[in-house]
Amino acid sequence: MLASVLTLAVFSFSGKAHAQEMAAKVKFSNAAFHDVLLKCPESVWPGLDWSTTGILLISREARQVWYISAKTTAPDTMSLSALPKEAGGLDDFKIFPFRGKTVLALNLDKYQRDEVTLPGAVAVHELFHRIGQANWKLAASKRGDFYPLLAQPRIDRGMLLSEMQTYAGGDTLALPRAAFWYDKWKTDAPEEIQYTTDAREGTAKYVERLTVERTRAGGCAGDVSAGVAQWIRSQNANDLHGLDGEGYTIGAVAGFLLDRAKTPWKEAMKNGATPLELLMNGAERQSGPEDFDLHTVITARIDAANVEIGHLADPFAAQLKNPDYYRVIIPDGWTGGYFGLMGAVIPRASPAQTYLIFPFGQEFQSGKQNWMILTNPSLAVVRTDENPPCASKGGLEFLVSKSKITSKANHFSAHTANLDFEILGKSVARDGLSYLCPATN
Repeated sequence: MLASVLTLAVFSFSGKAHAQEMAAKVKFSNAAFHDVLLKCPESVWPGLDWSTTGILLISREARQVWYISAKTTAPDTMSLSALPKEAGGLDDFKIFPFRGKTVLALNLDKYQRDEVTLPGAVAVHELFHRIGQANWKLAASKRGDFYPLLAQPRIDRGMLLSEMQTYAGGDTLALPRAAFWYDKWKTDAPEEIQYTTDAREGTAKYVERLTVERTRAGGCAGDVSAGVAQWIRSQNANDLHGLDGEGYTIGAVAGFLLDRAKTPWKEAMKNGATPLELLMNGAERQSGPEDFDLHTVITARIDAANVEIGHLADPFAAQLKNPDYYRVIIPDGWTGGYFGLMGAVIPRASPAQTYLIFPFGQEFQSGKQNWMILTNPSLAVVRTDENPPCASKGGLEFLVSKSKITSKANHFSAHTANLDFEILGKSVARDGLSYLCPATN
């Protein structure tokens, strides 16, 4: 009996704490939207009308939804049953039209252990992609890290960030050293230049971070300099181990340094420039020594990552050409918006392809009879064929041995060490390979 009472007490306490934590995150998100994005949008990024957007924060555990928009200064509350169908099956976040606005819906339960600012930061970041970058001439949209991974380009970029941080701290001689590492990276890995996320993700990270710091400082009139400086210092150059991810930090830091130098730079983003290249333009070049600890840490991380990726990617590359495997198609409509990834890699042997590495537990679904769940980390290839064997373009291809698939009429199922699925569809043969195409309705 005592144990039951204690369990109930702990549950009640944790439930109350969870509710308070969610309320704080909703409050911060609402303040960011109203006190910064609506009141002084030019202080974050020029020319944007955030009143055309909104944020839906959803907690299925609390059976509560908060809708943040320009219509009311406090969030509207609504029931789960009032959510539009687009918000169904939400894993992390998704953007769709709602009540005449471009709305980001976010699964608040997924952010229980994160700091209070994160849900609002994610919303600002993703909505900026949608309304801020819509007409930009960005580099190729292909995303990923070239595999096998190479350590030296990551060391170059790590040293670049480290020198930018030193420059932000007041050492003017650090900018020429940063420019040296910028040039060295372009020489060591020219194939990476067109795939950098310095512009796309770096500017979104800049907008996200600046909005967070303005909100923390009390709104439009607050001083963000100390908060921005602290954030720049807190970035760890040793943590850079992938081209795709490092652009968030490097691009944002470059943007803040351009602000500090009072260099106009935001308009140039529309025409394909990056904050980093603008910061480095005209800077003197001065070589500097490579940091031994950074070299050691990044090299070890890259070596370990190559082994981990290789366990999935190397067999997958061989299976792609094996007629004994089905290429199981997961259409775009099954992904439910954003989905969690362990990584994305571009194989150097076939750079036209991109492999996505998914964690276990990832689900794809389109109705009760069309679903897939990953029971172990799994790899898929992004479909890019212009004349696809199935009705729909785009989507993903998973590989499953034909010996693992059970079929009866138009019903296919499999239960393997990596994934389970049930699909209504048809088998299509092309160029000696077999495709499993789900029904489109």
